[in-house]
Amino acid sequence: MLWGVMAAGVNMALLAWRMIYGDRPALSAGQHLRLMYRSSLERFFIVTSLLVIGMLKLKLAASGVILGFLVGQIILVMVPIMREFKVK
Repeated sequence: MLWGVMAAGVNMALLAWRMIYGDRPALSAGQHLRLMYRSSLERFFIVTSLLVIGMLKLKLAASGVILGFLVGQIILVMVPIMREFKVK
């Protein structure tokens, strides 16, 4: 499961990096759109590669890797929501 959680963390780190990098006002709308598509493809292929490496090369249980990824994604989505409720 840890491999799946790590893949979810890498996914979130790539997203955060692109959000910081793409927050430049000098870019036009078309450049922002190209950057968004490129970022989506990069994240898809990197996370897919990590999951495949975990399942095929490292011979980890596929169900554990996928479950770990889902748990990691849920945690990464729920943390900001929980913080928002705590602040109010």
